[in-house]
Amino acid sequence: MERITAEEAARRLGVTLRTLWRWRDAGKIDEAGRIGRCVTFYARDVDALLGVDAARDLDMADVYKRLAEANTWEDVDALRNDVANTICAHADSNGREIIGRAWRAACAMAATHPHEDERKEWRRTARRYGAWLGKGAEATDALIARRAAGSYESAKAEAGAAPLDPAYAVASMDRGARASMSDNAE
Repeated sequence: MERITAEEAARRLGVTLRTLWRWRDAGKIDEAGRIGRCVTFYARDVDALLGVDAARDLDMADVYKRLAEANTWEDVDALRNDVANTICAHADSNGREIIGRAWRAACAMAATHPHEDERKEWRRTARRYGAWLGKGAEATDALIARRAAGSYESAKAEAGAAPLDPAYAVASMDRGARASMSDNAE
């Protein structure tokens, strides 16, 4: 996954470093670790905070080229995320409903999971799904706050009913729709 320096993150967000530090301390964005003395953040988290889809649309040539050039599993994971972003950016209303169910379930898990590390991971997931719906981090954080009154058991049931990977669900639905359209044409 692409990591960027704190200075680059602040520039992308249009805020001062001091504001970025306050957001980090408040849990609005998590550090990705340090490289030497330099604090880094994941680019996807910065872009999710903006509510922006960081990935440009990919075509199959882009996917193949990036896969051929991938040297690490992080490169492959970044490609997977970019493909998911592209698929979800072009989802129709049925696809957006699938993503919306996953987003709401992830927000419920982020609000109620008994383990803090898991809550942070669910928050990251909810922000990614929210970005696919055009919702900024603030909208996701607000829904997480509203869902805090619920129980972990109900959140777990909701997450179990939502698609585990909404991008895959949208892509599969799209492929099924294309197949049924071609069957009808014959």
